[in-house]
Amino acid sequence: ALGTLRIAMHVSGDTVQVRFQVGSAKAKASIGKSMDDLKAAIGRQGLRVESIEVEEDRALAAPTPLSSGENGYENAAAVHSQGQAD
Repeated sequence: ALGTLRIAMHVSGDTVQVRFQVGSAKAKASIGKSMDDLKAAIGRQGLRVESIEVEEDRALAAPTPLSSGENGYENAAAVHSQGQAD
């Protein structure tokens, strides 16, 4: 398993800053290999990438149990994704 993925995205005007926190070196490498595609996809939305950071955090290597929820694990897309628009 690649572990949990956290994504923080800040959009200001037409500029985007993205920060990934991943639970494994394998996940970090996978995102790194897709960096050009990610930048191109953001560009197609009319946005300019100011920065993209990918950081490994071993604490994210295993899913985090929740006190409630159907399967007992966080839904990374719903819980860890966050964005701000100015």
